[in-house]
Amino acid sequence: MMQTVQQQFGDAFAAIFNADANSEPANVAAGDIVPISFTAEPVPIG
Repeated sequence: MMQTVQQQFGDAFAAIFNADANSEPANVAAGDIVPISFTAEPVPIG
């Protein structure tokens, strides 16, 4: 199964990104966002 762009940055990021616009703000914790390497292959979008 192919991951969405949001899931490629981590499951917690995907959950926060996909939350309803009127939901309560999320408490961000260490590890919620996967570190990005600028020397890695670009993430395909679309």
